[in-house]
Amino acid sequence: MDNSHTNTELTKLYDEYVDLVYRYTYSRTRNKHIAEDITSTVFFKIIRNWKKYNSQKASVSTWIFTITRNTLTDYFRKSGKIKNYSISEKTEELVDPRNKTHTDNVQIDIDTKRIYQAMDKLSDIE
Repeated sequence: MDNSHTNTELTKLYDEYVDLVYRYTYSRTRNKHIAEDITSTVFFKIIRNWKKYNSQKASVSTWIFTITRNTLTDYFRKSGKIKNYSISEKTEELVDPRNKTHTDNVQIDIDTKRIYQAMDKLSDIE
């Protein structure tokens, strides 16, 4: 594939997806400038990795939005706006099953499920 053909493909890809990527990043960040920066980063990654794209593994849109999601995740991690917590690790730290009754363990299970449900309702920023 020659460079002019690749450039034409990438231009079409950009034209087709730039607004979608921007709207998605804006909906997650609620900040115009950050959304613009992340959108630029996403398309830089697309251009840099275009030769690695494999249409048998994923559609172009899936590939682009995977890059977008991962770029957003990187942004939130670096900015300190999200932290990775493992509820099961925290539960294990707090609960020693040798010291709990069956009723205590059932209540802990219920509480843990409620925590997961509440976390599912949070946006990535929260």
